[in-house]
Amino acid sequence: MVNILKYLIFLPCLLSALFSGAAIAAKPVYLVLSDNTPLYDEVTTLIKHGLSADVPLQVVYADDFKGSNVSSNSLLVPVGRRAAEDIALNDGGNSVIYSFIEAQTLNRILEGRPKQHWQASVINQPLERLIRTAKPLIRNDYRNKLLIVIAESNLWARKQIEELPSDLREFIEILVVEKGEVAARLIDDSFYKVAAVVAVNDTAIWSGNSAKWILHQAYSYQVPVVGYAQTFQKAGAMIAVYSSLSRIAETTSGLINNWMSTDQLSGQGFVYSDYQVEVNEFIARALSYQPDKIKIKHD
Repeated sequence: MVNILKYLIFLPCLLSALFSGAAIAAKPVYLVLSDNTPLYDEVTTLIKHGLSADVPLQVVYADDFKGSNVSSNSLLVPVGRRAAEDIALNDGGNSVIYSFIEAQTLNRILEGRPKQHWQASVINQPLERLIRTAKPLIRNDYRNKLLIVIAESNLWARKQIEELPSDLREFIEILVVEKGEVAARLIDDSFYKVAAVVAVNDTAIWSGNSAKWILHQAYSYQVPVVGYAQTFQKAGAMIAVYSSLSRIAETTSGLINNWMSTDQLSGQGFVYSDYQVEVNEFIARALSYQPDKIKIKHD
């Protein structure tokens, strides 16, 4: 009799656990990779490392993924641009966590696409973060501006500038490069009155020969450049502000874990990862800065 009572008491707990496990299994997480290159293998490993043990992860490639066969209670996690372009077409009601993509690129991809519940663990830095990092480089009243060079067509950068807090906008000088103009030829006069150049995500300005010549000119005029990726520091910028692969993966894992535990996204929009700031000591000394005394302002 005692054994039967124990069984009856234990039975609801057993059934609850079974149904709970079934519920978890019924909502898999699809990690959709843009490619099968070693970089995506590394990213997959990093994301898996941060996931809770109960996450039913399925890893697929964008070429093989068939969104129409996925239940609406599944979570879709496209990694990279190619996967994002495919998943953006999904209108099955799935929650989506975009990962390892630039905010500007994703914003362009989502324009005119089906509305989704989405978040994005993006690779770039918010403009405010770059400006706050660069602001301590202002050392006198003569050179008291931070220069931002953007192409006329870069509406995304303009919007970010407009959204800056007023205490930062007053330090900003904007140089707009119209179509057909060469940024390196327009920027000379600005170097006399700026304390630093803040690079923003704009391939018309910060790629190829254009980026090389602006970095060269800035160095000649003794003006530091603050870049938004680690490659800037290696190319001649004095400071690089960036989020590492592991930190972006950690953010992605955290968003997935939250969805698993709450059955919903924690919000809508872009999520910026923790970041790090690297100083090119050679450039700093050449520009009369002491690397160990450069004040870095974090969020």
